[in-house]
Amino acid sequence: MREVLNIPVLGLCESSIHLACMMGPGFSVVNVNPKFVRKVTENIAGAGLAGRLVSIENMQVERGAVLDSAFEDDHVRQMVVDQFTTAARRGIARGAEVLIPAGGIVMSILAKSGVHAVDAAPIVNGVIGLLKVAELAVQIKQLTGFFTSKTMMYSPPTGELLRDIRQSYGKDLYPGAI
Repeated sequence: MREVLNIPVLGLCESSIHLACMMGPGFSVVNVNPKFVRKVTENIAGAGLAGRLVSIENMQVERGAVLDSAFEDDHVRQMVVDQFTTAARRGIARGAEVLIPAGGIVMSILAKSGVHAVDAAPIVNGVIGLLKVAELAVQIKQLTGFFTSKTMMYSPPTGELLRDIRQSYGKDLYPGAI
């Protein structure tokens, strides 16, 4: 998307991990589903921040059965907070100074519960962070005319390839590319 669009393109994971690095030297991710550990690890490594990742800790909560109902049921919400806190403390014991809940749902449950730290280790609310980073990115683009590099990785196609793509997928693809 960064190649195709001329507006800032941001992601929850990327914004959260960069924000965590500004908040402390090392962070742990508290994950709700072990199947996502590999993807989260790859995302962090791809951002060049693997050296700042202390650990990925798993909660014992299944999303479909529990997380959605935590917004209506105080008992379920407290169970999710307790599961997060237990996993977060494992990360803190390994040296994490900042905690990132994996996923916007857990971030929202913690915020609804007023939980913003565990044992003085701040929790990144990536939903708020993503919104604030987006505001910053838009302001930088407005002030300078640039945000996303269009050299190398995110450079749009040019010449005959660009004409072929636009012929196949529409003339509005890659706005500003020539």
